Amino acid sequence: LKPHFICNAMDMLRLQAQHYQQDQLAESILQINQYFRYSMLDSGGSASLGDEIDNAVNYMRLVNVMREDKILLNVALDAWAEQHASTAMLPKMLLQPLLENAIQHGFIKDKPLHLTVSFSQQFAEGMLCIRVVNDGKPIDPQRQEELNAYLAQPQPASAGQGVGLSNIRRRLMLFYGECVSLRVASDVNCTSVTILLPITKEKGQSVHEGTDR
Repeated sequence: LKPHFICNAMDMLRLQAQHYQQDQLAESILQINQYFRYSMLDSGGSASLGDEIDNAVNYMRLVNVMREDKILLNVALDAWAEQHASTAMLPKMLLQPLLENAIQHGFIKDKPLHLTVSFSQQFAEGMLCIRVVNDGKPIDPQRQEELNAYLAQPQPASAGQGVGLSNIRRRLMLFYGECVSLRVASDVNCTSVTILLPITKEKGQSVHEGTDR
């Protein structure tokens, strides 16, 4: 099947749902179609910060269709991230697995899960900080220590633990080399995953400290 055919078919289903005043169904079909188009878009493996955020928001809307609005997402950008959302580049589909990981390990049955994704520039280091925070189930302190030690390895091997985060880190290293970091922090109030990576613009050029502010 050609992706273009599937997208057109979903558009027709959406129009039919609207015709019969099934607005919620039409909206869900639209979100699926947008998600599919984004995932299939040939962008050379990169996407703008803004496009990644839009896709993450769209993904969370689909998740909440299945979980009946049990997950609340907040996106916070500092002044630099807002200004450069259309030009700062990230590995495509980076945010979605971070959200999936937070939901998988943080969600508590019958309790809403609050997720915050924040983006800020670390001027002293010329890095972009991405932090995903949830207020769900905390991580055991010993487990947290083991996971961070595992993620700090130059080439974390699949060891049956922390596979999702390990895959994210390996992918980041393919893009940026060893100048990226990924750490987990957890207490009774919240759990966070923090990523530091070099800030890049379109065509993969670095954004040095003091430029384009």
